[in-house]
Amino acid sequence: PIQPLPPVVKIKPTTLPVFQGNMREFYRWKKDWESLQRQGEPTGSPEVLKIQLLESVSETIVKELRLSTYTTA
Repeated sequence: PIQPLPPVVKIKPTTLPVFQGNMREFYRWKKDWESLQRQGEPTGSPEVLKIQLLESVSETIVKELRLSTYTTA
């Protein structure tokens, strides 16, 4: 007997969008980021969420945040 072909699932790799600091784009970035993050990490682990969020912010923003944190610490 002829066996049916197994279904093929094609997964397109994607990355979380990176926030560049433009406040006009913030809400669009946040909506896109949250939907993609939920697909990639459905358990909602706070540790993974924090790591992914830090990786999704532009390096210049991270440096600015570090500097402001040091001056207020």
